[in-house]
Amino acid sequence: MNSLTLDQLEHLEQNGWVFLQIPEIWQDLLSQAQALQGKNQFKPAEIKTSLSTDQSQLIRNDLIHWVKDDTSIDAEKLFNQQINYMMYQIKDYFRVGLDHFEAHYALYPPNHFYQRHSDQKKENNKRQFSFVYYLNPKWKAEYGGELVGYHGDTSEREFGVFPNGGTLALFKSDIEHEVCISNSARFSITGWMRTR
Repeated sequence: MNSLTLDQLEHLEQNGWVFLQIPEIWQDLLSQAQALQGKNQFKPAEIKTSLSTDQSQLIRNDLIHWVKDDTSIDAEKLFNQQINYMMYQIKDYFRVGLDHFEAHYALYPPNHFYQRHSDQKKENNKRQFSFVYYLNPKWKAEYGGELVGYHGDTSEREFGVFPNGGTLALFKSDIEHEVCISNSARFSITGWMRTR
């Protein structure tokens, strides 16, 4: 089980984001994601607004499949245990009432994207920390697909990370961010640590 170090927790506190490496399980999760893709289990992601489907697809057009809390898949069990462990570290460090998380596989086929947005909405601020765990071997910068976070409501970049297998991006859910267009199929598990 990988722990967040004190330095990483302090970086998260001071900057609102941190990247870390969890090399043990991403390949097994990629195999599971590819198996789900082969069975057509990925579905278009939805935006919970009054937008039409066509309008929503101008904002995001990724495909998702939810990870169950009580999954029987070994790699998903390990992933859930890992996120739970880090969630309780964050809960203890920040003294915040996190009590569960939700996560889904995300697939961005070529030319897919998710425009700039925040995971924390004014009418619903239960998402406190967002995470993205990347499942892509030998990713090249020319493939695109970078996750970019922004400083406040400006165009100034706060962070950027390419979706290399084993990298986990963890950031506060109120940070606006986007997924740039991918030129190659891009797999990840995305989720949120939440309060009730």
